[in-house]
Amino acid sequence: MIPLLEVILPVFLIIGFGFTVAKIGWFTSSSVDGVMLFTQRFAIPCLLFSAMATIEIDDHFNFLLLLSYFSPSLIAFIFGTLIGRIILKYSLEKCVVIGFCCLYSNALLLGLPIMEQAYGAHSLGPNYAIIAINTPFCYALGIIVMEFVKGRGSGFLSTVNKASTGIISNILVLSILLGLLVNITDIFIPDAINTSIELFVKAAIPAAIFGLGGVLARYKIGSDFLPIICITVIALLAKPYLGLYFSEIADLDKNSIRAVVLTLGMAPGLNAFIFANMYNTGTRIATTSIIVSTALSIITLTYWLEKLV
Repeated sequence: MIPLLEVILPVFLIIGFGFTVAKIGWFTSSSVDGVMLFTQRFAIPCLLFSAMATIEIDDHFNFLLLLSYFSPSLIAFIFGTLIGRIILKYSLEKCVVIGFCCLYSNALLLGLPIMEQAYGAHSLGPNYAIIAINTPFCYALGIIVMEFVKGRGSGFLSTVNKASTGIISNILVLSILLGLLVNITDIFIPDAINTSIELFVKAAIPAAIFGLGGVLARYKIGSDFLPIICITVIALLAKPYLGLYFSEIADLDKNSIRAVVLTLGMAPGLNAFIFANMYNTGTRIATTSIIVSTALSIITLTYWLEKLV
């Protein structure tokens, strides 16, 4: 148990430190915004570009790996949405937000550092393959379903076009595509530029998870306990169990199974709040689910790490 906690605690201590200093006012809201701006527009794009430029595409962009990850994610989205509608009796729009919270795992800000702490940087290939697809898949699914539910007059094809444009123009997606282009075409990058990129890469994860703590400090826990319980159980337990089942059926290697299960077992990311805020519905559910499930994931991730030894 102690070695497992030593894997998880450094990550959550940095998140907790960011949360604490922001909560007591030692780190202002504008400072948090500055850190998140630096990480999301510069450091993390450099991390993703570097990873995609050097990843062994044939080894890690495995159809069965991606199927083992995204099938449980899709099932979680469907079940979360249906539970919200049939059992909790929420509006269709709020049900889609619940489904999105079940769908979107924090693969980047939590999944990468915990996987690296547990198994080393050499183990991250499958994680980068998942991350490359995760945001486009989740946003495309969420936006299309929400627009369909809301029945806006702009038309379904127009909605798909807007969703596609928004996804392709995302800086993280662009950095992934650019990195893959460099990888496939074997473009030479001078050593000085590579070294500069690596300096950004080293700063990306520590700064991002510190900033994540600062962002979480802004939100308050709401009173919508039933949907939070639903999201937490699906996100932290049901989804990774499904991932383990699909991975074993697909006969993935041990490292890929770890990447699938641990990433599926991460709490919902901040994109769950961003998605809810886009439609001005279910924001309290989204923020509370992020805070509660992130805290509880200390326990569940310890369980999954022990199970995947």
